[in-house]
Amino acid sequence: MRVLYERVAGIDVHKDMVKVAVRSPGDKPWTRKTEILEFRTFYGVLQHMAGELARRGVTHVVMEASGVYTEPVYYALCGRDFSEVAVINPAHAKALKGHKTDAKDCARLAELFECGLLRGSYIPPAELKEVRDLTRYRMKTVQARTSEIQRLAKALESAGIKLGSVASDITGKSAAARSKRSSTGNAAVRCWRTWPKARCARPGSWPTCRWR
Repeated sequence: MRVLYERVAGIDVHKDMVKVAVRSPGDKPWTRKTEILEFRTFYGVLQHMAGELARRGVTHVVMEASGVYTEPVYYALCGRDFSEVAVINPAHAKALKGHKTDAKDCARLAELFECGLLRGSYIPPAELKEVRDLTRYRMKTVQARTSEIQRLAKALESAGIKLGSVASDITGKSAAARSKRSSTGNAAVRCWRTWPKARCARPGSWPTCRWR
């Protein structure tokens, strides 16, 4: 198969270490050789790894996406003038036959990429990535808040407190005031509609101050 990139590095990323396979022309014509290197994942070591690859004349680097473990490796490599630093979907790389090892993984990535069989995923610029991370964090926060409200409603129903039947929002001020009065045993005000800023889910409902 025709080789598109002469010097390629394939990286297998883990939490504490990375395996690097450097593919380059062999000693004989029409041959290729592979060198396997290993580095720790401390950022200073990753910068040294990027410098070592640049010193060996590597022009293209490829790695599989491994969540947050991939990011420091990618940013360390972007600090050097490589022609391309590609992060690929693991599903795009074919499964290895036989015994699976880190050395085989990174070498296989380098072999496939040097022939143009793998395509890097889209990596947003730093400004866009910050907006993406902020949006995703907000979405997770809203989902967590909704989950807690549902858990509160379930606990109230289990205790026999029908707050959700008379209040449109069990986390609002009116619902909080109702819960406080109920917990203190103050049943002087019986009608929900007579409370300040009260909003009844069912007009005419009469809340109870008793629970199990």
